[in-house]
Amino acid sequence: MSRLRSDKLVNKAATGAPELTYGAAIPVTGTINGAGGVNITGVATASKFVGDGSGLFGVVASGTGIVCYEDGSLVGTAGTFNFGTNISVTPPSSGVATITSVNTDTNTTYGMLAVLDGTSVKLRLAGSDNSEDDTTISAGSNIAFSGVSASGFSIESTLSGLANVVEDTTPQLGGNLDLNNNTITGTGGMSITGGVSATIFTGAFNGPANGLSGTPDITVRNLVGAGATFSGDVSIGGTLTYEDVTNVDTLGISTFNDDTYFVGTQGTGVWKGMYWDKSSSALQFDKSQKIYLGPTASSQGWSGAGSTTPGPGAGLELHGDQDYGYVEATNDLYIKAGNFGSSGKIISIEGQPSKKNIQAIGGAGTKLYHNDNQRLETVHEGVVITGVCTASEFVGAINTPTLTVGSSVGIGTSGGVFTAVAGTPSTIDAFTVANTDYKTADYTVHLMNGNNRQVQKILVMQDGNNAFYEEYAIMSSPNKIASFSAILATGDCSLKATPESGISGVTTFSVTRQTIL
Repeated sequence: MSRLRSDKLVNKAATGAPELTYGAAIPVTGTINGAGGVNITGVATASKFVGDGSGLFGVVASGTGIVCYEDGSLVGTAGTFNFGTNISVTPPSSGVATITSVNTDTNTTYGMLAVLDGTSVKLRLAGSDNSEDDTTISAGSNIAFSGVSASGFSIESTLSGLANVVEDTTPQLGGNLDLNNNTITGTGGMSITGGVSATIFTGAFNGPANGLSGTPDITVRNLVGAGATFSGDVSIGGTLTYEDVTNVDTLGISTFNDDTYFVGTQGTGVWKGMYWDKSSSALQFDKSQKIYLGPTASSQGWSGAGSTTPGPGAGLELHGDQDYGYVEATNDLYIKAGNFGSSGKIISIEGQPSKKNIQAIGGAGTKLYHNDNQRLETVHEGVVITGVCTASEFVGAINTPTLTVGSSVGIGTSGGVFTAVAGTPSTIDAFTVANTDYKTADYTVHLMNGNNRQVQKILVMQDGNNAFYEEYAIMSSPNKIASFSAILATGDCSLKATPESGISGVTTFSVTRQTIL
């Protein structure tokens, strides 16, 4: 091993440092010391660099090695830093990169405060980000601030009052005008779109006097209005003709010379009340109206003692509508023709024009009609029945023919129509088992359907739980109309007719039933 010992190494010309062609190896225990610097254009590799590195530039850290602080607090150590969207970084130049903060806060809110500053007021705009911005308003001559608080302040005039308002051609009041027992005078006029309130008005009204109230004495030459209400008397020195009046509200006697409406409630295109038709000399009432006759108790003729208002409680009420009408009486109701006891006067009730239902003849009898055909009449000896008499029970003797109905036999007749539907039964007769406890019934039935005729007998028996039946003696021409059966349900024993195939439409039937207890 060769050794070179020298205090200083220079190049051969002694003009610079020697060139180490193959580098230099420093043992572990060796160190390069010197007050100068190390200038290497290549790569300097070491396991460790010692020092603060304040003179280093162009250094790119890899892995760990750069310590990061925020407001004096350690954040960490890293070799690479990635700045977010709110940080602006300039490209490095000469080893220097500039980092700036970008304000992207769009959610800052601001509040307004009033702060007293001597004789002036500061309007302070305070942001939620703790920023503040003040605008100062200074008091001028005759202007002062008062009541300064966080919620606001007042601007007041220091003048004792207005000296002159002539210069202002359109002065406005900030509040009510108090005349202080003085008077507004002048040769001009007053134009007010709102209301005018006063205890007294003196002078003439040249325009409309809308909204007047109280008890003023008013003298007018012409009175024009949509309506008027008078609590006292109205005196007319001249003549009030009906041609001048379209509506009259009166409590006294009124005379009308033409068709007249008495309207209680008026709707669109309708009237509700009475109508006097002069051409037909008829007093007509609108639908749903009524007439009260004969009040119950009143010295004035109305519904209550001391009352002048008509109302319910009358002895007789007449009701009329477009669909129906009726008479309602509080007590007994009498319908009479002529005086009581008169003979020959007729009272007739007709359900249809010229078709009587009931007819009462004074001094004679009363007649009942069906479709204008007399069926019953009361006579001196009793009652005359024209046609078939049907009853659930006969007591006593039936003459012509002579038939005595005892305690164990009942006879009944009935009839009617039903609409025949082939295969669908219709009930043509029924008797109540629970009330009479009939055990057996013998029926004779006659049917008509178009040109078809049928007559037959049916024997029916019941035991309280079931009904039994037997058809016999059947005759028909040209076609049989129906078959018969019996059922027991809900305490009734019913006879049913079931139309045959091909039979339909209106079917008329007559039934005679003889029952045995």
